[in-house]
Amino acid sequence: MKSPAIDDFDLLNVSLEGSHLLEAGAGTGKTYSLSFLYLRLLLEKNFKVAEIVVATFTNAATTELKARIYSCLCAADDYLLRLDGRQKQGEQSTDKTLLAYLTGLQQTMELQVLHKRLRLAMAQFDQAQIYSINAFALHLLTEHSITFGQTVPEVILDDDYQLIKTIYLQLADDNFTELGAMGDAVGQAVAALSSDDLCRLLTTMQAHYDKLKRAEKLFPDYDLAKTTFKAIADNLLHNAEAQTIAVSQLQAAVEKKYLHAGSYNAKTVQQYAAQLTDRTAYHPDNRDFLKFFSRRRLEAKRLAAAKQANITFDDTLFDEFNQLAEWAEIAQKADIFDFYHCLMQLLAAIRERLAAEKAAQMALTHDDVVNVVADKLDEETVNQFNLPFKAMLLDEAQDTNKKQLQIFQRLFLQRGYTCFFVGDPKQAIYGFRGGDVYTYLAMRQQVDYQHLLAKNYRSSQAVNDCINTLFAPNPFAARPIGKATAASVETGISYHTITGDKDNNETDFAEKSLSLVPSQGKNDLAETAANHLVVLLQAGHWINDRQGQRPLQCGDIAVLVRSGKQAEKMQAALAERGIAASYTGQNSVYSSDEAVLMHALLSTIAEAKAGQIKALMLSPLFSYHRDEVLNDNFVNELRQHCQAYGIVYQQRGFAAMFYGFMHHYRVGGTLLQLPGGKRRLSNWMQLFELLQTALQNQALTLLGLAEWLLRKISDHDKESELRLEDENAISIITMHKAKGLEFKVVCLPFFHSDSPPRSNPWDLLVSHKEGLAALKSLGIQAISDYCQAEQKAEDMRLAYVALTRAAYQNIIIEQPAPEKGRKNAARSNSLWQRLIGALDKPINTYVFTHIAAKSIDVEPIRVSEPATAFTVLSLSQPLLPKWTMTSFSALQQQIRRHDDDIMESIQSIEGKEKNSLTSALMQFPAGPKAGVVLHGLYEYYMAHRRLDDEFIAYADDILRQSQLPVSTSTEALAAAIVETTKVKLAPETFCLNDIAVQQQSIEMEFFVHLSPAARQHLYRYFGQAAEPLINGYLQGFIDYCFAHQGKFYVLDYKSNQLGEHLHDYQQTAMQQAMDAHRYDLQALIYTLALCRHLGINNPADYNRLIGGYYYLFIRGMAGVRRDDIVPDADNTCTEIAADNGVYYHRIEWNLLAPLLTPSLVRFEP
Repeated sequence: MKSPAIDDFDLLNVSLEGSHLLEAGAGTGKTYSLSFLYLRLLLEKNFKVAEIVVATFTNAATTELKARIYSCLCAADDYLLRLDGRQKQGEQSTDKTLLAYLTGLQQTMELQVLHKRLRLAMAQFDQAQIYSINAFALHLLTEHSITFGQTVPEVILDDDYQLIKTIYLQLADDNFTELGAMGDAVGQAVAALSSDDLCRLLTTMQAHYDKLKRAEKLFPDYDLAKTTFKAIADNLLHNAEAQTIAVSQLQAAVEKKYLHAGSYNAKTVQQYAAQLTDRTAYHPDNRDFLKFFSRRRLEAKRLAAAKQANITFDDTLFDEFNQLAEWAEIAQKADIFDFYHCLMQLLAAIRERLAAEKAAQMALTHDDVVNVVADKLDEETVNQFNLPFKAMLLDEAQDTNKKQLQIFQRLFLQRGYTCFFVGDPKQAIYGFRGGDVYTYLAMRQQVDYQHLLAKNYRSSQAVNDCINTLFAPNPFAARPIGKATAASVETGISYHTITGDKDNNETDFAEKSLSLVPSQGKNDLAETAANHLVVLLQAGHWINDRQGQRPLQCGDIAVLVRSGKQAEKMQAALAERGIAASYTGQNSVYSSDEAVLMHALLSTIAEAKAGQIKALMLSPLFSYHRDEVLNDNFVNELRQHCQAYGIVYQQRGFAAMFYGFMHHYRVGGTLLQLPGGKRRLSNWMQLFELLQTALQNQALTLLGLAEWLLRKISDHDKESELRLEDENAISIITMHKAKGLEFKVVCLPFFHSDSPPRSNPWDLLVSHKEGLAALKSLGIQAISDYCQAEQKAEDMRLAYVALTRAAYQNIIIEQPAPEKGRKNAARSNSLWQRLIGALDKPINTYVFTHIAAKSIDVEPIRVSEPATAFTVLSLSQPLLPKWTMTSFSALQQQIRRHDDDIMESIQSIEGKEKNSLTSALMQFPAGPKAGVVLHGLYEYYMAHRRLDDEFIAYADDILRQSQLPVSTSTEALAAAIVETTKVKLAPETFCLNDIAVQQQSIEMEFFVHLSPAARQHLYRYFGQAAEPLINGYLQGFIDYCFAHQGKFYVLDYKSNQLGEHLHDYQQTAMQQAMDAHRYDLQALIYTLALCRHLGINNPADYNRLIGGYYYLFIRGMAGVRRDDIVPDADNTCTEIAADNGVYYHRIEWNLLAPLLTPSLVRFEP
């Protein structure tokens, strides 16, 4: 079947019927197109969110795609409101494509109908069928396990490694007796490999078992080779007459200088002639001896004099050695074949047990799930499912394997459902992890339509001109070995010229988009790149972005590498020149040293064993001296600390324990002082977030949490990728991980290097195109040729990915031109040389090319360090996906950027000198760190309600960790805090101590969904400056939430220093602080969260249940003299100074009503 013609993709008018293949090149708006298609399916086809399947490759990509789709729905809702006249058009940017689409759509559909469909989709978005590909397969299996005849797994494994290792060790313990006569041979064969290496190899072989079996038809007859080699060798060994004639002929040729003297001289003839009668010399491994007498070698070494004299080496012995050398090539691999045969026998025995082991553990790998679903999905089975799906959008389709793609083909394409397969075969770079671009290419003959996204929105026109020139003549797919056929043409990858959406005036790089920088030598590549980047940053280049014209910065630059060693060289070279650089290193934070340290810490706190504590003392977290480790008293003291932190975990949770430990032992500063400190601290904080998220999903003891982390480490969990430790630094990243990212400038220091050669002889060569696999050491030429061709094509695709990351300029560091000779043949065939070798003229003659000056030494960039000491900050990233959350703090900060006067007034308040302070709280230092300390003390006291030695000890620890310059005693501070809990909370008659412990919630976390209408109201409350931040959900923590006498209240502690005297905390002063900091809006959000939590949605319930909110300016509450306080023994309220420091208010219902009763729930389908 012939592929349909490819056309330019028309997003607004493309048919929503049939099957489509959409090729979306780098930067062409693929995610935007997917989101837009999703919107069109909702509005035009009236599909529900539960009827549209969206799938992509990874969990991270799934989260991002879900966010983009939801944002598209929100934007469409805003535009519909504008078109309906219910919302004025603001100053925010306009999506002209979306507005044109909705404007045209309203000509054929009523706005009310569009509103209903869109609002229903937004209300039901939690039911959206947006998955990673593996998760979608698991969803199908879970929902239809009976039809599939497969039990739903309780455990999902990344691969079979652990199970294979378990089974292998069982077989080995039994001396492989289960393998019968092959047992001894298998035992001897695997003895040279460690169990870990062997089981990794067996795991890979298991994943490609069918390809291995298929490749065996290409194997030569190794037994025949050994038999034939032995027969020829025996004949030569006993043919003394032929030996004498041959040696005489060689001696004469050497004497007359007919042969190359380096290989054939009197000494070598004598040396190898002596071996002709030695039986041990006739061995396949003795290649020099076998080749010395072969006719082919002699003809190759024949000199001009021999040719002129017509001297030939046609003696029978030379011909037989020729055959012997050829059979030796095969016979030499016979031992490797025997090893391979033993491995396959062992793997067969393991495979027999593997299914039973998985059934016993109720475990499957991701591949197992996909295979079960793909293999059992046929027309009859699909009809039994009664699936609700009516359309499908598959992203990154080029990175799927055959089974993954088969699921979507059978569910949608073969049933005639609407489906879009979206991808870019030019960016198929994951063959090493199973991606099969050739299966994707073959699908071109199965779809109804092919489309092309041809406009690049990322890069300047100059960059696009460069990409077009470099890649148009180069192959992206493996060329057929042998004669080309119609099928091989169909599996090719065509290059389509791209045009740019940006002109060349966005930066002063102008049309010079490719900078070639010559280096002095192969070992100077990193230094040359670092020098050039210093010059680039100091040259005053400018770029345009959304904020307007600004200077080029470190954060705009990425250095792309192929390996960790290259990254380390580059990072060191930049560090020597004073430039910060971020490198993620391993793929997962669970592979980092910090993950192991975190596990050790959790286990030690949970169990508090002396051996664990001593080991932790010697770790990078502490690095105690040997004498301290051997000091039992000191170890016992640390054990008591561990037990105390274990209690904190039980009573107050992981976050309190973690931050307490961080502050007490100054972990942040310790990690920063180690090599790669920023990387280490970033890993440490990311692990904290992951652990905190795990606890949100399941209740775990501290030891259970440690075991959860250990499983992640052992399973080499790949989903939690490392974050960059410094967003303002140059990013160093591998080319594979750079896919999907974009940077203003990209530097490629090692672009001359091809993919690292496979150095392990037991590596598996896999040809996805031919469906074959074999051990590399077997040397099957056909498979080697296939794999080499596929690897070169994938390298070319990787080059395309690397060069299309840049918006304005690519920088390539050039090695010196190779010298003539065979040793430099590999260099001249490098990726860069192959790339430019297909051009019709030298690369340096194109208008987009800039030839930089030769490498020069530069002065390091000096970066002034801040004078303040390092402090550990709170989480820099949210615990839930970004698309669902914003917070009051973020909104407040956004408003402050637009109100310098308020900032100045706040700073003047915080900067007052304290000359007449009269209480412990009045004398306490000001600032954010002080606020954190005071909050912590209130939380502890309100949870325990005791002024005892434990409270004093806890306060001592927090104060010591904070390193604040406190002038009062800990006892006085604790007593002052307790006194504030006795102050009457006017206008009511109760105090904090009157609130029952079971009626309070400390640090209550909330997540509040915001409908589009609710967001509009918040925009008005906060101002348009906050609009970009409110998108979906609000997230935050309420300091203190309580119920008293049938009403619910929210309360927030404020440590603001409003003045030096008690009268500075009267109602007028507090009102000014409330207005300056916009605490009234914070209280609005807290009250909204409380109402949502209680299910309040009408004024009657609101008036009956909500008491209001308190903001306690605690310094003013304790601002009275000690002898003015009336002593009491029963913790009843003190009536003195109740009006000072206590701010009370209640949100009016008319402010909350639009936020609590979103109109979207009232629409019907």
